[in-house]
Amino acid sequence: MTRTFPWISPFTLALLSLGLFAADGSALPQEQSPRKSENSAPQGEKAKATPEIKGSEDDAGAAKPKAPRPPATEKTLAPYLSKGFLGRLLVAPKILALPEETLATRYLPLLTGDGKFLTLKVRNLVSGLGDVRYVERERSERTLLKLGPSIALILEAEKAKVRDTEARIRLDRVLSKLSKMGNEDILRKALYARGLAEALEYREGEQVTRALLSGLDHLDARVRIAAIRSLGTRLEDPANANAYGEQAIKGLEVELQSQDLQLRNAITVSLGAMPLAKTRAKLIEIASHASAPLSHRLLALRLLSERMEAAAFSELASQLSAAKGGAVELALLKESHGFFLEMLQPQPKQREEPRKQPEQASPEPAQNPEPPVAKASAQTGEQEPISAQENAPLTASPKLPRIQLGFMDGGVFESVLQGMRRDRILVAPSSEVAALGQLRLPRASIETIIYVDNAKTKGAPQPTLVFRSGTLVAVQDLRQVDGRIHGQALGHKLDAPASLLTRLKPSPGARGAPGGSREHDQLRIPGSKAPIDGELGAISQSGFKFVDSKGKQQNLAWDQFESLVLQLRPESSPQEPGDLGQFVQANLIDKQVVVGYLLDLSPERLVLASPALGVVKLPSQNLLRIDMSHSGRAQTGFTLITDSNMMEVFEIDGEGQRVWTLEALYAPVAAKPTPSGNVLVVEQEDNAVREYDRDGTAAWEYPEFQGKIDRDKELNDPRDADRLSNGNTLITDYGNARVIEVSPEHEIVWSYGGKRRKALSFEPYNADRLSNGNTLITDYGGSRIIEVDRKGEIVWEYKGLSYPSDADRLPNGNTLVVCSRPAQVIEISPGGQIVWELKGKNGLRTPVAVERLPDGTTMVCDIAGNGKDEKGGQIRFFNRAGRQTRKIPCDFPQCAKRY
Repeated sequence: MTRTFPWISPFTLALLSLGLFAADGSALPQEQSPRKSENSAPQGEKAKATPEIKGSEDDAGAAKPKAPRPPATEKTLAPYLSKGFLGRLLVAPKILALPEETLATRYLPLLTGDGKFLTLKVRNLVSGLGDVRYVERERSERTLLKLGPSIALILEAEKAKVRDTEARIRLDRVLSKLSKMGNEDILRKALYARGLAEALEYREGEQVTRALLSGLDHLDARVRIAAIRSLGTRLEDPANANAYGEQAIKGLEVELQSQDLQLRNAITVSLGAMPLAKTRAKLIEIASHASAPLSHRLLALRLLSERMEAAAFSELASQLSAAKGGAVELALLKESHGFFLEMLQPQPKQREEPRKQPEQASPEPAQNPEPPVAKASAQTGEQEPISAQENAPLTASPKLPRIQLGFMDGGVFESVLQGMRRDRILVAPSSEVAALGQLRLPRASIETIIYVDNAKTKGAPQPTLVFRSGTLVAVQDLRQVDGRIHGQALGHKLDAPASLLTRLKPSPGARGAPGGSREHDQLRIPGSKAPIDGELGAISQSGFKFVDSKGKQQNLAWDQFESLVLQLRPESSPQEPGDLGQFVQANLIDKQVVVGYLLDLSPERLVLASPALGVVKLPSQNLLRIDMSHSGRAQTGFTLITDSNMMEVFEIDGEGQRVWTLEALYAPVAAKPTPSGNVLVVEQEDNAVREYDRDGTAAWEYPEFQGKIDRDKELNDPRDADRLSNGNTLITDYGNARVIEVSPEHEIVWSYGGKRRKALSFEPYNADRLSNGNTLITDYGGSRIIEVDRKGEIVWEYKGLSYPSDADRLPNGNTLVVCSRPAQVIEISPGGQIVWELKGKNGLRTPVAVERLPDGTTMVCDIAGNGKDEKGGQIRFFNRAGRQTRKIPCDFPQCAKRY
């Protein structure tokens, strides 16, 4: 099949025919040039090998042969291989300055995607692996190997569809051989293509648009995401949208429901950028769809508000009112709708004053860019895109806030905030990238925004409420009526269901309390060692009522207690995978916190749609920090840690302070909180599982150490235990090669494994009961993860792992697995594809346990330090980009549970 490059001119094609450029559009290296070089061998003779010159420190000054110069293309793009987002951004001015012909022939061919063609070809070959003809099976296998490592992802996706036994064996053999070939060249080209696609957002031209369209079919998701984002910027121009919109929509809609949220959001934003009736209808469909994730509906609503007139936008109100969904979600959508309507109203007259550029450039612009006023196009009814002139600063505007941007890959950049448009954070450029003008940074690449000129203040003690989302606010005029909380918070009218509350505190800065119970509310008062179980009564500005478990009622003022943790209730609905990391957390200077969906960010304010407070407008001078990735659902903030070497289990709060310790245990290897607030501990040395209350007293144990012990009930080297929702306990009995479910009366009611499995090298390290009733088991001896049903049948399996020790099923259906040697954490799709990975280069040493937190952070128990500044093991936290963001020292952490 002949590949064509639509952006290459006839003149360039002529050069290609003369051999001055390679088939992929790059300049031919000198030794490949048709012209004869001085060192080339005569035709028909074998070239002599150049002798290797080995130097030493003593002859460092001696003349050495020059290394061959890399092609100009690779030299320009080299930072794309090792630098983070900021390093890649520094290359963009060079791409911007390239002549059209050079860009077309040497760079744009890197974006050429052939994913659809290659996928179809691979599918046909995989089908051939099960052909009745032996010759065809052999041919298909050989051809797949010839296609190289680039098809590995396609094969992994196809693997789950193969039913024929021989075809599966052949497919596994192909994958094994491909994994040994190495994919360095494929990775290098993909990183080049991603960086190039990012840079093209700042360059215009028809050939750029065509190249980005070709990038939509690239096999590497990183390249596709970058191409989609830049293409959206190109297609916001009506002429480009009319010319290329249909082609773009066809390529984008295929992956709109992707589990990759960066990909989903990039596609939605690009659709929203195109001023076409078809894309507007698609956004309305998303915003009105009751089963769509809340964050996706809010994104669609935000995009619609940027391109529709107020009258047309207000028509959405009836659609949202008619949609089904949770009361809180619908209320939030309607409040957000009202906020956007407010933004779409005609602007004050002073906004239309003549604009002028500053007379002299300043490294720290002290002027505030005028918020763009959208104008409706007479042809389409859509709002016209904002021009550069309309973005010019007003001399009378206040000073822009200075911010420090922390990127997912660890980069830090200080600038001034200029606003937000679609999913881009707008900031002033540094001198190195001044040619790009205003920087448009993808929100997904940013981890934190710190307001560098704002300082912490000590807020006055006042009633403080903590909500399920993680929002923590001081409340005035507090009262509770008919199951709802009323009052004033952050200058906003508070009217929220009491069911959203998780804690009460005497002030925003008060320390939290450990534990929490799924059976009672727990009150802590000064001087008490243990919490008081009971039930919270009515709340008011003066205090609250509390009835303890014995029926005694107390009336407490807000300065008479340390904290009150409300009953830990299971979520009414499972965590929505489509909302993971899509909300933000704003930390205020007085220690208040607001979690919500980002509606608007300007130099003057931050606007969030909060499940607890509705639409909240926070002035910039009150902001300390914005964390850009949050699930919208918070945990209590406590971490239960098992340290085997120190023979203890301890609990730390959200600030890293130890608040509870259980000592003198028998080699604990795992500890989990129970619904009652107690702690279930696996004591390996004593071959027992015990439940301890907060005073350190054993309330339950297995097996019973009284009288004669039934040998079938004995444990041998237990590794893990979980208290199930039915009150039973799931125990991983490693030494007996089994997983058992035990009732409160110590009866084994279900088991998998045993003596027969032990003979087959079944060595379970960890087991989790899934929501569907099946059990996910980490088989250390079998180098695999299996999911078994109640009958003991394997319904899902992933093989070929190296020393696996823990696995968790994630809300999105993927499975998170940790392997000790070599150090590795991988996320596996149901089809067996690795979609996310951590390795030793990310900072892992000997990981043994892993957990994915609601904000998308991955917590890893690593029993070894780096031998430098780490004396013992560490509990490490990694963000979505694989960067270690923090760590907790622990001598030998076998298990950590965040809740």
